[in-house]
Amino acid sequence: MNFNAPHRLKTRQATIIAALIVTTVTFIVFSPALKNGFIGWDDGAYVLESPFITPLTPATIGEMFSRFYFYSYTPLAHLSHAIDYRLWELDVRGHHLSSIVIHCGNAFLLLLIALAISRRLRGTGTGTGADSYGVYAGAVVAALLFALHPMRVESVSTVSSRKDVLSAFLGLASVLVYLSHASRRGGPGARIRYSLSLVLFAAAFLSKASVMTLPGVLLLLDVLLEGLEGGWSWFWLRLKEKIPFVVLAVGGAAAAYFASTVEGMDQVMRAQSHINPVEMGFYNIGFYIGRTVWPMNFAAIYDHPLGVMSTISMLIGPLATVACIVLWAKGTRLPLIAWVCYVLLILPVSGFIITSIQPTANRYAYIATVPFALLGGSIITALMGDPRIRDRRWARRGVMAVISCLLIVLAGLTVQDIPRWRDGTTVWTRAMEVSPLHPLTFASMGNALQDKEDYKGAIPYYVRALELAPDHPATLIALGAAFLGAGDTTNAEKVLTSVIALAPNESAAYGNLGNVRLRERRLDEALALFNKANELTPSSYTFMYNIGQVYMLQGRSAESVAMFRRALKLNPNLREGYFMLGLVLSKQISDEAEALAALRRAATLGHVEAQKFLLSRGETW
Repeated sequence: MNFNAPHRLKTRQATIIAALIVTTVTFIVFSPALKNGFIGWDDGAYVLESPFITPLTPATIGEMFSRFYFYSYTPLAHLSHAIDYRLWELDVRGHHLSSIVIHCGNAFLLLLIALAISRRLRGTGTGTGADSYGVYAGAVVAALLFALHPMRVESVSTVSSRKDVLSAFLGLASVLVYLSHASRRGGPGARIRYSLSLVLFAAAFLSKASVMTLPGVLLLLDVLLEGLEGGWSWFWLRLKEKIPFVVLAVGGAAAAYFASTVEGMDQVMRAQSHINPVEMGFYNIGFYIGRTVWPMNFAAIYDHPLGVMSTISMLIGPLATVACIVLWAKGTRLPLIAWVCYVLLILPVSGFIITSIQPTANRYAYIATVPFALLGGSIITALMGDPRIRDRRWARRGVMAVISCLLIVLAGLTVQDIPRWRDGTTVWTRAMEVSPLHPLTFASMGNALQDKEDYKGAIPYYVRALELAPDHPATLIALGAAFLGAGDTTNAEKVLTSVIALAPNESAAYGNLGNVRLRERRLDEALALFNKANELTPSSYTFMYNIGQVYMLQGRSAESVAMFRRALKLNPNLREGYFMLGLVLSKQISDEAEALAALRRAATLGHVEAQKFLLSRGETW
């Protein structure tokens, strides 16, 4: 970055150069994520097993917007995944590319927001000169502080976290358009910009509800840019202007909370800690600040806070508040505005109200830490505008050398962290190193190994998870499935029977016990168990597929085909479903055309037996 060039440069050219620097550097730093795969975890729900993923039709899009799914209401995130699938199918590089590009877009939007705020505060407008170089330097630094920080890795490098980067993109766009409206308030085009900002806010909400507090941020921007000299009448006018935003926020927040509970979120894992929610909230407010300042030891899951570090984290918020108020009293407004914006943005995911199985996660802070990046950029702008630095070349170079070193360190940490999200086993290996006392890390490692059909390898991890959280139904069910996969039907039955006694409404326990009976060829008992599971969870493609298997083995071909088709409607990427459908159609119904189509689809999705079957008949896929 050369900010020592001659002090004359057209604004548009400077903006283009700054944008190219920010987006190019961001893309290069995050490009290793293109080598990452699907990691399991939530990737199945949002892509691999999503009922919305294909076909991309008005009916499917209508379904995205008309119902809750996976404890949330994020239809635009689902739409983005469906578009990716239309472009790339299951080539994960395309899905990662989209997330990286959106993240670069967020860095670009933040650059423009920083320029707009800085120009308003310094009164430089679109002029040139030494001060404008300080404005551009600060804006570039703000954008890169945000974009290159390793806390962004989880949101950008995991496919299922698309909702974080997409909601941030739309939210930042809403803020940028609002700033344009605020600079023209009462003049030509202001009303249109206000309406567009409102629409973008609604779209951000449809990507992820955590942007619900954005109206408060807009009000704080008014205070920052216009001051409080207008008194209560001015404040009331600005507050009234936010009412449509607040109405959307309240409605969306209510829908998000209802979605998090309507599908029976696992209460045991939702309340993973004995810590009071108020304590958890204060802890998280401090936790994300600590990780921002000291960007080390990131992982997918963190142990519950204990001891001295927990106390320190809970004290950061109150101490920062006092410090910012003191600075405000001395005439420095920006730190308090940035601090309150951060608190507002982190509040929905802070843990004061539990709506997720994780009380703490890096992705929660994706947009919330933007104010800190803007604050950092404003410091650079102030330094570059100070005559003691502005008029001394060595001082300017010294400032930029220091900040460049900081950005290089952040970029290096990010590049180092991206491969830790390569696949399920790398994610959970890292998580176990950082959080060795959290049961979910060990249970998730077991799931990752099961996904690779390493059933014997998965069993010890489930056992360890149960040592940390005894009698947890989901872990017991997974352990039973691992025993079954390893061929140990005796222990599988023992574990699954205990789950049914412990939690009689756990549909997966009946489903897995049905698989035990299916393995033993006790078809009538298996069918009864699968029907019970399907009764408890009628939206599960797994149980429909299992029922279809039993029907096929019983020679009930038409019923089998119907169940396989229902399962495939819910999970369009169920390769086993296409394979079994193809077999039934080919061997029992003699519908060769549809059978070949189903088998080709299974082969395309990587089903080895389908590929062998087609090759044996001289067919391709």
